[in-house]
Amino acid sequence: MILRKLLTDVVTKLPRFEVSFGPGLCGKGTTIEIAQRCCIDMNAVSISPSALMAQHIKQGTDLAPAFIEAKEVVRQGGLVDDTPINTALARDIERCVLSGLYIMFLDGYPRRESQVKELDELGIPFNFYNFTFPVEEGLRRLKNVQEGNDPDRLDRDDDKSEDVYRGRYLQFELESLPAYHYVLRKYPDRVVEIPWQNSPADRARIVISHMTLREQDRKLALSRVDAVVKQIAQEKRQKMLRQVRILKKNAA
Repeated sequence: MILRKLLTDVVTKLPRFEVSFGPGLCGKGTTIEIAQRCCIDMNAVSISPSALMAQHIKQGTDLAPAFIEAKEVVRQGGLVDDTPINTALARDIERCVLSGLYIMFLDGYPRRESQVKELDELGIPFNFYNFTFPVEEGLRRLKNVQEGNDPDRLDRDDDKSEDVYRGRYLQFELESLPAYHYVLRKYPDRVVEIPWQNSPADRARIVISHMTLREQDRKLALSRVDAVVKQIAQEKRQKMLRQVRILKKNAA
């Protein structure tokens, strides 16, 4: 197992994983961002495979060639090979632990049964938050992206086409859902179903309520949810305004 091989025994005994799982546009990224910000002073950090890919490409690391090739695979609706993403993840987990960050929100990992088995092999406790929703809801949210109402996705082209989204959703059902069923069979008490109809704030409250926290820390994190949601919304509005100004400037 790649993760177990690359991580030292000291590291494997320390972290706690909070896994978010679901198809594109299910809201797991937003929910995890809210929860992580609410726990920012509780040794919590968010790890995203897509962010790791971008970081390695920008820095020109030894994993950059594999991730440059993977970008086209992802753009066409495919999944990144296990070896480079597991290697990048192992390095980042070790970096976080050595920095004193022990609660790790995994946003977008695992995406395959083989990857969830990698986590299981580590013997590290994890909660598994399932954000799965109907494809029709994904298509409805896709329209919002196509209308330019999501500033975080304006520079992405991997989920703007309805045909591409349908293909990615089908691949999620075929390749990713077995990871969910693996955890459900083996650790049913670790699976937390996140109702897709709930607001981002309510979804974050569910996540925080199931995290392994001291009770006073849990209460503190829950008390921060509304303020964090407002802060993120304000940041998105400001980002949208900046992007609109850039578009107007380029069009002039």
